[in-house]
Amino acid sequence: MIAKIKINNCFTFNKPVELNLRADMRTKRFSCNVYSASNVNIIKSAIIYGPNNTGKTAFISSVRAIKNTLLNENIHLRSNIFNESNICELGISFIYNEKTYSYEFKYDDASHEFIYEKMSEINYEPSGKESEDVIFEKNTMDKTYQCKQDKKLESALEIVSKDNI
Repeated sequence: MIAKIKINNCFTFNKPVELNLRADMRTKRFSCNVYSASNVNIIKSAIIYGPNNTGKTAFISSVRAIKNTLLNENIHLRSNIFNESNICELGISFIYNEKTYSYEFKYDDASHEFIYEKMSEINYEPSGKESEDVIFEKNTMDKTYQCKQDKKLESALEIVSKDNI
């Protein structure tokens, strides 16, 4: 289940945009639209609406780009043409087997390369505070690669192709 989507400098978005699906349980009458897992409540369905030319289609295109990137299909990412940076930043948080994970990546539209990716597990305390345990991180710009749980994967991150994840 998707918990959060983050987009920056992608298609028409030149500033960070986030769709956070965490539920505010102060209103109990909508509890049938809420999924609860590991101290977090997520909205099961949401609607995106607004006037024309405000980014609804660009948001859906960004979600499609995240999906296609994760499935290693046709990657269709474009940075914002009014921004000097060619780097698209996308991220998704999701719940799988009662645990929350976050996956973020950066794509250089000019060189058509993935220059950064990070996978982490998000832990929620009863107070609502979040902490992050990094599973792996690959940063080709700074040439830093880490994977605490698997040193073989850490050494392989340096030689993995940059044109897919």
